[in-house]
Amino acid sequence: MGHTVLYDANKLILDHEMTVSVNTDPLVLGHFTKIGAHVIWTGLSGTIDATVSIQGSNDGTNWDNLVTAVTLAGANGNDLVLISDAYCSYYRARVVKNSVLGGNLKVIVTLKE
Repeated sequence: MGHTVLYDANKLILDHEMTVSVNTDPLVLGHFTKIGAHVIWTGLSGTIDATVSIQGSNDGTNWDNLVTAVTLAGANGNDLVLISDAYCSYYRARVVKNSVLGGNLKVIVTLKE
């Protein structure tokens, strides 16, 4: 399993067509301890009930949701997830498409010390 080490303050970690569920590659945040994940969706079709979770792990294998999952609502929208104490070794976004048939989802991560 590969991972991405983030040294930049902003990073697009997912640009995804909503035809399948997906987990992003694990991220290593370096010295950053605060995470903002901007979830942006456009053109969703079908029953709009997909979820996006920001998850953490200390071993890169066992993952837990760090905050309540974002449930996408409407064909277009956005939400911001804030985590103020990020002390896991690895992070990822988990997307469960449920009944969504298509559209696009982006997750952009902003990091702060």
